[in-house]
Amino acid sequence: MNLFTRTLTVSPEYPLEGIAVAIELGQHVSKVLGFDVPTWTTLFGGPQGSITYSARTDSMVSHGANMAKLEADPGMQALVAKAQGKLIGPVLDSMSSFVAVAGEPKTDGKFAAVVSAQVAGGQVAASMGWAVDILNHVAATSGVGGSLVRNLYGPFGTLSWIAQFDSFEQLDAYDAAQSADMAYVQKLDEGGHLFTPGSGVTLLLQRLS
Repeated sequence: MNLFTRTLTVSPEYPLEGIAVAIELGQHVSKVLGFDVPTWTTLFGGPQGSITYSARTDSMVSHGANMAKLEADPGMQALVAKAQGKLIGPVLDSMSSFVAVAGEPKTDGKFAAVVSAQVAGGQVAASMGWAVDILNHVAATSGVGGSLVRNLYGPFGTLSWIAQFDSFEQLDAYDAAQSADMAYVQKLDEGGHLFTPGSGVTLLLQRLS
């Protein structure tokens, strides 16, 4: 199973119109493809005005078929034209592969916390083992399920942990549990050398549709 994401930016000249057409695009894509393609915006940790679409695909073959279906859809082409000048580039497409799942991850949450870091040279095997271990630890201690993905296309050697939440209250409880968990903090220290210094990023996304 793969995770495809496309990220672009709402034009600062048309903030309300840009968000409206971004939501409309996501809803139309979901309708054409027959499955949920959420529209997200960045709240913290990344450029404001960022819009990200995410879709799970079985393979590159199925992804290609989905893209061909959208390209042939007149309604999609009309929306792309409508978005010109309101949603701007650069457009960043990324494809990741699911490595592991812990607990029962939500797929319809209002918020998504994403932690990403780039594996250091010569540490691929060790980092994968550590990443799965800390994913399982967090799920077990917080009660929040999560997923681990690795980039197939995008920044090389990047791992991302993803968890979804229904409310800020759940986010606060999740963050508090991690801060109070010294075993978790120790695991972070133990895994520090496995990743490229300065490559870690933590994002909080809010679902728009």
